[in-house]
Amino acid sequence: MNNMKKIILIDDKSEVQADLSAALEPLLSGKYEVEAWSTQDAIEKYHANEDTTNDESNADEDVWFRFFKKEENVAIVVADNDLSGYKSVRISESALADACRQAVTPICTYRRAPSAKSASQSLRGIYGQTKFFTITLDMSPCAETLAPRKIIALADGFAYIRQRFGALPKEIKQQGPAAI
Repeated sequence: MNNMKKIILIDDKSEVQADLSAALEPLLSGKYEVEAWSTQDAIEKYHANEDTTNDESNADEDVWFRFFKKEENVAIVVADNDLSGYKSVRISESALADACRQAVTPICTYRRAPSAKSASQSLRGIYGQTKFFTITLDMSPCAETLAPRKIIALADGFAYIRQRFGALPKEIKQQGPAAI
């Protein structure tokens, strides 16, 4: 049985996936494996989780939620903000982010265009991320060499949080976030 956690890469540009996979490879340390989704992979995963009985919603975020709810050993999902190149499958950053939030699966999104934000705007953006479930990663040309290390750091951080949370007594968990 494979106990390695998966870093799922979702980008409609295969060359970006290949470059990011190659950059992540030396950092995986036997803890993680990369799963990059082709268009065909995304189509198969979507169709396998559609509800053909019409008992459940087939909204995109609900279909992806059913996928992530069943998926085991996901360390983090890394997805491009613009997935419009996946022409034949219903997939978007917002549907994935909502599905991951519901399935309690960490997600990190990025955009390839350089950021035109000032330092104070970037700091406000980082602070704003503390209020949301999706983490935004800078993949602009000058920052993309740091992205693989940040992805691994995020995966490690979420693994640490899961481990520490799992070790808490049930009584404390039931008291809610303030007690934790």
